[in-house]
Amino acid sequence: TRELEGTERLDHYLARDMIRPLTWKQIADKRQLIKELALLIRRMHGSGINHRDLYLCHLLVKKKAPAAPRLYIADLHRAQRRNRVPARWKVKDLAALNYSADLQCVTRTDRLRFLRHYGDGGGTHPSLKPLIRKVLRKTEKIRLHDGKLRQKKSNQAHTGNALCEKNF
Repeated sequence: TRELEGTERLDHYLARDMIRPLTWKQIADKRQLIKELALLIRRMHGSGINHRDLYLCHLLVKKKAPAAPRLYIADLHRAQRRNRVPARWKVKDLAALNYSADLQCVTRTDRLRFLRHYGDGGGTHPSLKPLIRKVLRKTEKIRLHDGKLRQKKSNQAHTGNALCEKNF
């Protein structure tokens, strides 16, 4: 492992540089970034690797002035390597990525554009619809699970404080 100097988390980059309204240059940059990200994840899955924790915070971007931004995948300690990534693990990775994308800077069209590039290189193909449906269902399951965890933590914090107050 080597240090990646001059990079920042992709979620931070998007939140800072891709808030609407966007200029035409920002739109073009964002579309290029979406394409690069989709192709990177497609290559990763095609190589037999699934991340298991693929959120935007685990992707790093390095902006180079004349060239397109360079993307890196970080936090690979949970990644699995095999001959072929099963569909369920592809869907999990893609849903986690979808879930972590902030609605303020990643639109529905951006998400569909990503899946088109991931699925077949940018064209529209009927076989992409089942993948999209699976990713959306899994994204919703992740959202519900995360909501339950947040609620549980909130309840524990509230109960813990009440117990401390009663003891004093």
